[in-house]
Amino acid sequence: MTKRTYILSAFLLWAFMLQAARDTTEMRIVDISRIDTTIRLVYDLPLRRPATDYQITLQPAVVGQSDTLLLEPIVLQGKNMIRQLHRDHVLNHKDEEEPDYYPQRLRVNVLRDTMLLPLSEYRWLMADTVALCRMSQVKEGCCKVVEQDDECSEPFSYFEEKMQELPTEKQVASFVPIVAALPQEYTLNTIENTKMLVPRGRYMPYLRTEVLSRREDVLCVYYELDSITLKRNFRKNYVKLDTIVNAINTMLADTMAEIRTIQIIGLASVEGSIAHNEWLARERGKALKKYIIQETGVADSLFEVNNGGEAWAEFAWQIENSDFIGKNRVMKILKDSTIWPERKEELIKRMNGGRTYDYIRNNLLADQRNAGYIRVYYDLLTDSAAVAINTAVELIKAHNYDEALEVLLPFKDDKRTHEAIGVAYYMIGNTEEAERYWGKDLDEGQKGEQKEVEKEE
Repeated sequence: MTKRTYILSAFLLWAFMLQAARDTTEMRIVDISRIDTTIRLVYDLPLRRPATDYQITLQPAVVGQSDTLLLEPIVLQGKNMIRQLHRDHVLNHKDEEEPDYYPQRLRVNVLRDTMLLPLSEYRWLMADTVALCRMSQVKEGCCKVVEQDDECSEPFSYFEEKMQELPTEKQVASFVPIVAALPQEYTLNTIENTKMLVPRGRYMPYLRTEVLSRREDVLCVYYELDSITLKRNFRKNYVKLDTIVNAINTMLADTMAEIRTIQIIGLASVEGSIAHNEWLARERGKALKKYIIQETGVADSLFEVNNGGEAWAEFAWQIENSDFIGKNRVMKILKDSTIWPERKEELIKRMNGGRTYDYIRNNLLADQRNAGYIRVYYDLLTDSAAVAINTAVELIKAHNYDEALEVLLPFKDDKRTHEAIGVAYYMIGNTEEAERYWGKDLDEGQKGEQKEVEKEE
């Protein structure tokens, strides 16, 4: 072998190895991006012309974990193969238009192609780690047919590529689960120790036939005879009133508790005229409501004030559970539905020379002059925003950005959602909205600092 031949052979070997290395390194997915409802796919595919008497048919494809996108097959022709095809055309197909045996894309070493694909069908390109592969490569020539091994590019992840463009503090990888807010321990203790605090699910409308004093969740404050003035020191009302105010203030102070209804029943004793007692009962309920609003600031709309009128159900229960002369006769009168209430009172007053009624008035009727029933219905809230954030972060990690936004946007006023909303917007290409949400907390912080400066000045 001459020195010149040796140098030429070495050069050709080096060129072949360089070309082979270039084939592998240049085959790649350049970019996957989203434009509204379209996915833009850009890839580089190296093209190496076969020997003069051969042609290579290759099938490029984008291969993911869940699906494969087959691209248009490519046929690479050697020079002699092109001559043969041209000869065949002249001899057998001269009436037809002669094909381009040397297409423009084969005149470059690397083919760069751009495809626009519908998002609805090819979302997996954004979700999967994908690679560009040369598949089903068949080399045909004058003497043999060779099936060549498949080759694939380095893997490409839309998510990882885009996340590298984000500032470090915005990366989903830095997200930690949001700890959901819970009702305060003091609130829970107050609920446990205050029977007038009742879950909303146990709401009961008031019925005049109900004996309120038999219920464990009853809390009564009392009024003097023929009075609608609520006095703290009358019959130790201050104990009940302080319990009511403290319980309501506790619920109002806890963001994870919500008062739904404050139910009050005003009552009057059976002594006196029905019309007057109806007025007493109504005004006693209003007086308790007014006191609660003054002491707690709770909204007027939360109250349900019922007029219980004359407390005949309470009166009958008290008589039945007492022991005095004439009890059975009194119960007979009370159970007779044909007797009008005011007539019942007159009949009882005449019994035993008035002594039976004196006993009832001195021992029983005082307990009926009250706002005799107050319950506070409440809800303990779920930290829905925290639940939404944690759900959305998992959706973002799975590249389901639109779904993440659907979960997050109902809670956009909660600043804890801003980071995740910004990432989701960024990943769908809406950088303007992403920057707006990422800047919200910064803007709020600057406004807060400005207010502090103004206070100092």
